[in-house]
Amino acid sequence: EVAITPTKPRQKFVAKLVAPTLSRADLPIAGKAAPAVAKAASKSIYIFSEEIIDSSALKTVDGSVDWTIDSLVLTDGRKLDHVRFQATVLNGVLDAPVVQAGIFGGAVSARLKIDASRDKDAVVNVHLDAKGLDLAALFAVARVNREVRGGKTSDNADLALRGASPRQWARTAARRRPSRPWSR
Repeated sequence: EVAITPTKPRQKFVAKLVAPTLSRADLPIAGKAAPAVAKAASKSIYIFSEEIIDSSALKTVDGSVDWTIDSLVLTDGRKLDHVRFQATVLNGVLDAPVVQAGIFGGAVSARLKIDASRDKDAVVNVHLDAKGLDLAALFAVARVNREVRGGKTSDNADLALRGASPRQWARTAARRRPSRPWSR
């Protein structure tokens, strides 16, 4: 269910989605991928992408999003279970107090706030709680070759980021609370 109301100075939208399962192929935009670029881009030497993420669209709309998806299939085939996402956008600020999903045999919940109301770099605040994540699955995704038998971990983070790209966010990241050590 999507409703868009053209108003001034910004359009208003409401997007509500309840689905038992969802994958990229289910979306109407899935078949409309951008054409391949003839010249391959040079590989970055950085872990985090330098590609600018344009957050200016947040300044053009106000609205709310409420999604509940039992099984979300990611492009690499992994699944997120019991996905819940609630957010509002108002005056260039996205506020998502509910971001939840089951992954790696555990659960992740987060709060996210992106302030794009300024002309330059967006300010991103993330509070993340991860509980009962399977270490073997995490190591496999990170391509760490290490034998793990039954290990689980829980962690939390409260991050403040600034910038226009993942690399800038990583460079300016400030953790506001120390993490707990990995559990066995």
